[in-house]
Amino acid sequence: MELVVEEKLQATGVQTQPLPSVDFAKVWRERLIADNPKGRLDPEIDRRFWASIADDYDRQIEASGSCKRTLEMIGRWLRPTDTLLDVGAGTGRFTLPLAAQVASVTALDDSPDMLRVLAQKIEVRGVSNIQLLHGAMESIPLPEHDVVLAAWSLYRQLDLPTTLRRLAAAARRLLIIVAGHPYTPPHRPLMEKIWNLPPKDAFPAYLYILGVMHQVGLNAEAFVAREMVCHRAKVVETLARKLAPEHASPEEIRRFAALLRPKLQRVGEDYACVQVSLAGLIVHRREDAFGPVFE
Repeated sequence: MELVVEEKLQATGVQTQPLPSVDFAKVWRERLIADNPKGRLDPEIDRRFWASIADDYDRQIEASGSCKRTLEMIGRWLRPTDTLLDVGAGTGRFTLPLAAQVASVTALDDSPDMLRVLAQKIEVRGVSNIQLLHGAMESIPLPEHDVVLAAWSLYRQLDLPTTLRRLAAAARRLLIIVAGHPYTPPHRPLMEKIWNLPPKDAFPAYLYILGVMHQVGLNAEAFVAREMVCHRAKVVETLARKLAPEHASPEEIRRFAALLRPKLQRVGEDYACVQVSLAGLIVHRREDAFGPVFE
């Protein structure tokens, strides 16, 4: 019987050798290097980039969509007594709403300009349980907290295994990472047609981060948050300008608007481009890596 099975395997060309494992850390590093046309892997260039948009960042984030569902999911894992370290806090997209759910938050960022804007918002809102910390996550000593959050902030971590170990070591209870999940906006094919753009990137960043975590012995679970994104304007051309590339010409905007109009919804007096965006969440539970995250 064994000889017959072996003959069948050889006849059909089936390979009996074990498949090679994926080196997630290597693929991650190669991906970051390939996607670095503006040089932002260089910390100084990255700081200059954030300095150039810091004062306008909140408006851009608000226009690009909500993180409401992501915040709701993170909130389910937090406790009122927790201390939270928000790594790559920026202007406080996660810091400020989560501060209302925990005892205290340390907002860490490598951009002094982004922290400056966050400090202004903290003062205006009268929040008293947020501490600011300037530095790079890959080099600054990370103070221990009950929960460590890294939301959309691993984009220049070439040595991801080392960074993940450092983040996990700082987390007394949970390490939570938010990263990209591929999706294609409904207007993307129109943009590809007009501006000859390449197809939308389908790189599942959160799954590669999950793979690297398992490579370094950090057991984790993955979740997906579905966010509703709505771009609105009273004039179609205005909405088209918001969605178009920065270099778009007036004629291209008009063409884009004409093609976009049939795909839009009406919300009151506004035209609206409604889409679903996805965010990947990875949770490493230090006290019981194999137990359920939800309690």
